[in-house]
Amino acid sequence: MGVQGSGRLFLKLLCLVFVVHGGFVWGHENYQSYSYNYNYNYGNDGEPEQNCYSCTFHVRGEHSAGLENCGEPFNPDGIPIVPCKGSCAEIYHESSASEYTRTRICLPYCKDVEDDYGYTRCCRGDLCNGGDGENEQVNSCYSCTFVMQSGKPTGLANCGEPFESEGIPQVQCEGSCGMIYYKETTLELEHWSRLCLPYCKDWEHEGLVYTKCCNGHLCNGNM
Repeated sequence: MGVQGSGRLFLKLLCLVFVVHGGFVWGHENYQSYSYNYNYNYGNDGEPEQNCYSCTFHVRGEHSAGLENCGEPFNPDGIPIVPCKGSCAEIYHESSASEYTRTRICLPYCKDVEDDYGYTRCCRGDLCNGGDGENEQVNSCYSCTFVMQSGKPTGLANCGEPFESEGIPQVQCEGSCGMIYYKETTLELEHWSRLCLPYCKDWEHEGLVYTKCCNGHLCNGNM
């Protein structure tokens, strides 16, 4: 057969084995998955939902593109609003003295950043990413704790259930308000806490332990 003939036969057998064992098929399927099965649901399912402004305005010299009301001063007229599980944000980037872009978006895993070319400003709260970014919407939350153990109360009784706002302290909060409850039957213990909880996630276990989250002025009273 000769060296060349043997080499060709070896390559054919190698390719056959590779295909039979799924080598080419595996590579093709993974390529398809990588290329076409995009998932744009990048929000955190555990986050409470709020609304954010969603727009871009770009200026280059005397020319502009996008929604002018998205710039500064901000004007909410005609600006799209999107639901968001996480943070809202305003992003400003200056390419040169005559060119800049301002974007307002839902950005769930937002981090405040600032450098010589611009900034990213994050906020929690309904439609908090309007304005100039300096005055982020700040919620007020109730802040208190009440514990009942073996019939003996500790803390503010109005903080428990049923909730009464009289005498309950309030705090400013850049983020979510929350209410945490847990019950331990063996110790005859019940615990309520209402507080500012910026990275709050709703959670529950058999009705004995739970965290409830909300966004809005004094929203963590009767939940």
